This record gives sequence, structure tokens and C-alpha cells, in this order.
Amino acid sequence: MLAGIKGKVLLHEPGKLLLEVGPAVLEIAVPLSFHPSVHSEIKLFTSLFIREENMVLYGFASEIEKLFFHQVLTVPGVGPKLALSIVGFMPIPEMAFLIQSGNSKALEKIPGVGKKLAQRLIGDLKEKAAKFVIEYSDKSDTQTFAKPESQAIEILVDLGLDQEKAWTAVKSFGSQNHSVDDLVNLSLKKLGESPK
Repeated sequence: MLAGIKGKVLLHEPGKLLLEVGPAVLEIAVPLSFHPSVHSEIKLFTSLFIREENMVLYGFASEIEKLFFHQVLTVPGVGPKLALSIVGFMPIPEMAFLIQSGNSKALEKIPGVGKKLAQRLIGDLKEKAAKFVIEYSDKSDTQTFAKPESQAIEILVDLGLDQEKAWTAVKSFGSQNHSVDDLVNLSLKKLGESPK
């Protein structure tokens, strides 16, 4: 089984990249939260899914993302595409915290996740999520579950913006230590929207 891969990024679009591996070029589905630089050398943890005549390779920047992806797949009604959307919605410790704390309202903001599925995620993964919160969050960072980027994205989605566009806009400013309000306003301006 293909567990990981290294190569050069030839093209990156939200949710997809082309990776040059030796003489081959692979198309890999990745979380929306993953933003590699074009022409950079990267390593991905991968999972290959074959459905009838369709073969899709999913790639993750970290082992924790891959592990969480497979945990989410154990929930009835969740396929690889939706699981990838869940993994990429916010950092894994934060997502795991939402599940562990039973925050169904926040989970319903994930595209493709309605009220019933949010409750199912909590019911099926609550105990397993605790492991991701305890073992993978930075215990020295008391703001693990309140990072400005994640909060800004959540606000933009609440304002009616597409999650993919919100991610792309916020991440273009996220490394500059902006406040939540600054990230929201800058992202709205970038997208040509006005604060409501």
C-alpha cells in the first residue's frame, strides 16, 4: 500500500495538486488547509481509494491528518470526499475538541455536514477525539482552540462566504499576526465583499 510520497509540486489549486515523482506526475486530493508552494519539494502521507473504475489518491501534510481522516471515515454516511473536507476545515486538535465537547452547531458549519451527521460524528468519535486533543495539541499554547485564522474563517462562513474562498483569503494574510477582526476585514476586501 502507498503510505507516503515525496515529490515536487507542479500545480496547486484548492483541494488538489499535481506532484512530480520521478518521471510520473500524480494528481492528489488534499485538504483545503494545505497550501504548498509551487516548485517546492514536499512529503505527503497518503491513502489510495479505488471505487469501481475511479482511483483517487488523498494526501496529507501530517500523519495526524491522515489518522483523523481514517477515523472520520468510520462514521456511517461519510465518504473520502467529505472526510477530506472535515479534515481541512480547521486544525485537527481544534476539530477534535469540537467533537469531544459536543459542539454540533460548529460542526454544522462544515460544508456537507448537517445536524444529523454532526450528531453522528459526536456520538461515534467523542471518545476517540479525546486522544487527538490530548496527544496532538500544543499544551504550552493556551489558545490552541482560539487561533485567529480559524476564528476568522468561521466568521466569514457565518457571513455566507464559501469555505474554500474563506480559507484562501485568510491564509493569504494568516502569517502576518493579524487580529481576528483584521483578518475578516482584509479577507472581505480581498474578495470584494463588505462587512455586514
